[in-house]
Amino acid sequence: MAPERVMGSQTGPSSDLWSLGATLATPSGGHSPFRRPARPAKLHAVAYEEPVLTDRR
Repeated sequence: MAPERVMGSQTGPSSDLWSLGATLATPSGGHSPFRRPARPAKLHAVAYEEPVLTDRR
């Protein structure tokens, strides 16, 4: 879910691109770049934090 959607703002093509990037980062890193222990923390991370990207090499 794109940050705009989490915050209740209008979404558009840039939201789709953000979601695609987050989706592609998940298999490449082995987990979601916004993985958190609880849903509210995950939504906060999406809206306000930089993604945690890992390298599975």
